[in-house]
Amino acid sequence: SLKFKGEVFIEVDSFSYFYTPHLIYEDDGSTETVSFLNVPAQRIELYDLTSSKLLKTINYDLQGTNGVGINPGGFLIHTIDSIFILDKRTGQVSLINQGGGLIDKYDLIPNGINKGHAFPIAKTESPIFFDYPNLILTGALLPWPNYKVEERVILTYNIERKKLKYRMER
Repeated sequence: SLKFKGEVFIEVDSFSYFYTPHLIYEDDGSTETVSFLNVPAQRIELYDLTSSKLLKTINYDLQGTNGVGINPGGFLIHTIDSIFILDKRTGQVSLINQGGGLIDKYDLIPNGINKGHAFPIAKTESPIFFDYPNLILTGALLPWPNYKVEERVILTYNIERKKLKYRMER
């Protein structure tokens, strides 16, 4: 559970958009950071919580050769050159580098959204995890046509074999 540690004010510019369903807090022992998707600016912003300064921006494309999809949602900065971004609309996860170059794309809904597969979800309280070679997300069974959540599931996607498994969360 979250615990209140204090307040931090971060510098934002006129291109920063802070309504985000997905914040990532990290503490590597020497630096505390928070990062979030700035969807309108098409970038991930990484802030140092001690200095309140912007450390890095990672730009990405929505469409085209390096496109991550038109509705980016959750993300995970595994390393600076290994960044996963979930497209909430298609259920695809793109792996990009710090320059926004597309490395690979993984389809977590291989038969389409109306075919009975679990739909991946990524947000602050349901983050993406990566334990090589497995990408792990929470998800939900959203049966067509009402799209009402019936079951919560854990999705495990092996990026080497491009194989998806999911199990019911109990």
